[in-house]
Amino acid sequence: MVPPSDPKPAPTDIAPVGFSITSISIVFVLSIANILSSQNEQDIQTLSIFSEYVKSKNYDAAYTPWMELRQRNPRFNKAIFIYGERILKNKIKTSDGQEKINFINDMLKLWDERKNYFPSSTPVGTYSAKACQLKYDYKSELGYSKEDLLECFSLSYQTDSNTFTNPKSLYTYFSLVVDMFDLKEISAQELFRLYDVITEKVENEVKNYTTKRNSFLNDDGSPKELSRKDSSKLNSYNSYLSAFDKIAASIDTKLGSRANCENLIPLYQRDFESNKTNPPVVALSYNFLNTIRRLTITSFKWSETIGEKVLAYNPIPGRQVGCVDLNEATGGRAWSP
Repeated sequence: MVPPSDPKPAPTDIAPVGFSITSISIVFVLSIANILSSQNEQDIQTLSIFSEYVKSKNYDAAYTPWMELRQRNPRFNKAIFIYGERILKNKIKTSDGQEKINFINDMLKLWDERKNYFPSSTPVGTYSAKACQLKYDYKSELGYSKEDLLECFSLSYQTDSNTFTNPKSLYTYFSLVVDMFDLKEISAQELFRLYDVITEKVENEVKNYTTKRNSFLNDDGSPKELSRKDSSKLNSYNSYLSAFDKIAASIDTKLGSRANCENLIPLYQRDFESNKTNPPVVALSYNFLNTIRRLTITSFKWSETIGEKVLAYNPIPGRQVGCVDLNEATGGRAWSP
C-alpha cells in the first residue's frame, strides 16, 4: 500500500493573506496623511484667527487660540512667538499681582521656547538681554537682587556681545555695575574696565546704525525714494541713533564723580616703578591719562550751556549734509556731541 503524500497548500491559502497586509498598509498610510492634513488645516486656521486679533490689537481675544496652537504645535510657524510676545506684553501691562508675575514668567519661557524651535532667527545676545531687562524692570515683583541681575547681564554680554545691542539694556547693565561699586561689591578697576567696554560698544553701534541710515540718504542728507519697508528701516535706524545719543550722556552722568583721581590714580600707580619698562603697564598708564582727558572733555561738552549754546547743536535725528565747509555750516563752531 502506497502511503498518501502530504497535501500541498493551495495557492489561495497564501494569496489572501498577502493581499490583506498590503491593503492594511495602504489604508494606514492614507489615514496618517488624512490626519496630518486635517491637523495642518486646523493649525493654519488657528494661526489666522489669532493673527487677525493681534493685528487689530484685540490681545485678550487672541490669547486663547494663540495658546492652543503654541501648546499643540509650537514648531508650526515663527509667528507664534512674534505675535505671542505682543500678546504677553499686553497681558503683563494690564494685569497685577500673581497674575502679572505668571505672565512675566511665561514671557521668559516663550523666549526660551523660541530659542529651541527657531534658533537661527533667535540671536542669543538679543533675547538674553531682553530676558535680563524684563527681570530688571520687574525685579520687585520677581524678587531679584542687584547682584542677581548684574550676573544675568554680564553672562548675556559675555555670551554674545555682537547681538547685545539694545540701548536701554546697555545702560541698565552699566547702571548695575555702578550700583554694585557703590555697595563695594566690585572694584574700581572693574568699574572703569566695564565703562570702557560699554562706551566702546555704544560708539561702535552708533557707527553701525549711522552707516545703515546713510545708505538710505542722498548726498545732501535727504531721504531717497524708499519703499514702505525701507522707510520703516530708516525710521528704526534714526530711533536707535536717538536712543544711543541719550544713553551715551546717561552713562557718563551715572559714572559721575566716581571718575575722580582718588579712584583712578591708584589703579595705574600700583607697581608702576617696578614695571615702567613693561609695555602693557606703560600702555595702561597711557590709557589712564587718556580716560581722564576723555571724561573731562566729555563732561565739558555734555553740559547744557556748552552743548547747546556754545557749540553748534542739532538734535538727532537731523538732516545730514556731507562735505560742507564748517564755516558755511555752523559759522566755524565745532559740533556738539
